[in-house]
Amino acid sequence: MNWACCRRANTGRASAAAGRTYQASRLAMVFGHLGLVMCVVRLGVLRRLQRGFAAAGQMALTNYIAQTLICIALFYDFGFGLYRRFERYQLYLIVLAIAAVQMAWSLVWLRHFRFGPLEWVWRSLTYLQRQPMARGQALAGAPLQAT
Repeated sequence: MNWACCRRANTGRASAAAGRTYQASRLAMVFGHLGLVMCVVRLGVLRRLQRGFAAAGQMALTNYIAQTLICIALFYDFGFGLYRRFERYQLYLIVLAIAAVQMAWSLVWLRHFRFGPLEWVWRSLTYLQRQPMARGQALAGAPLQAT
């Protein structure tokens, strides 16, 4: 008897059975991660990190473009040409470093200004009127409020 064909058939059946529950288990895992994040937020754990994420999110366009330019400078040949020079774990460290710098920079920037630089340009173009950038300046048509 040819056992190799039976082994292959069993592998196919096991794979098909796993495939039927794969999407449901992925969804359950997503809800688990979401629940964990919500518990951390509600308990107030890592409040400083939350403020950093909030500031980076408020300057999302600026940070996205800055991150793109940083990575182009690091990895393309006309920059430092570091493409394929790092292991995956090293790339994670680079990602964490860029994110940390952007969060810190966003916090400092938003202490002095209402918006990120590119968000200000976008907002000014949207309203067809130069928007006040510095904190303490009144928005067009809005009363000045203490911040």
